[in-house]
Formats: sequence, C-alpha cells, structure tokens
Amino acid sequence: MVDDIDQYGWSSHPVFAGQATSSWLETQTVLRVFGAKQRTARQRYLMFMYTDDDGEDLSRYREGPDEEDEVVEEQTTGPCKPASPRPKLNSQILESIIHHHLQRSGLTEALLTGPGRTRHVAKVRTDIALEALEQGVAKIADLSRRLNRSESAISQAVSARKKI
Repeated sequence: MVDDIDQYGWSSHPVFAGQATSSWLETQTVLRVFGAKQRTARQRYLMFMYTDDDGEDLSRYREGPDEEDEVVEEQTTGPCKPASPRPKLNSQILESIIHHHLQRSGLTEALLTGPGRTRHVAKVRTDIALEALEQGVAKIADLSRRLNRSESAISQAVSARKKI
C-alpha cells in the first residue's frame, strides 16, 4: 500500500475531495454523511481523512451549520454548532491540494515556489489558490507564504480567474 492516500492511483479520494471528477462515481451518499451542503461536506470529509483516529465516531464530523452552497441532499435534522477546523489539518489538506496539482501538471515543488513566471506555472499556482480558498483550508496570506508569492499577486490571479 501507500503512506499517503494521494499517492494511490486507484483511489476515489480526489473525486470525493473535489479535486477530480468522475462520470461513474456517485459521491452523494458518502458526502451526505458529512453534511447537507457540498462544500461543507467535502471539507468535513477531508478532515475525517486526514485526522488520526479510528474513524468510529463520525458524529464529530457532522457538527456545525452548513455554509450556503450547493445542496448534496436535504437533511431533516440540522447540525448544531460549527466544527472548528484544526490548523494542522488545514495545512495537510493544503499540501494534498498542492501535491495533486503538481502531480497533474508535471511541475516540481521547486518550479512552483521558484521565481518562474511562465503561464503554465502561474496557472497551476492559481488553480491551487482557488481550490484552497474554495475549500476554506487557507487564506491569501497562507497561500502567499506557501507559494512564495506576494499576497497581492495571489489575490490578483484569483480575481482575474474568477472573472473568466
């Protein structure tokens, strides 16, 4: 087996995490376990996947009001209070997002964080930033430090991409 789920080529994890799509994989049943709203359910799924515990107590990943986003499916009973994401966990999720994009793009860590300004490298940086911001695992300042770019550069790239 592998030490990191992101290294396993046959895993459906990227689809559940929102990093890939699949025409044949149905994700609603699993994501509903974590919340009624897709963004919140994915974030809680990632918390579950990157937390070291036995996985028997799923209830702690179901806590908290869902944010306003796409409904996975209606729930009859609502969650009670927000779950507080742990900084270490968010860092692990961010690293997973980065690893996924590096693997998909063929870039290295050195190219990603280096001074290069090619379109391909800039696109990958922007893709990473958008995904991390969308999943709520990093802020512009975190991405700036991790990608070795100014906050202004990250913010402008994200804004420009959102306009497209």
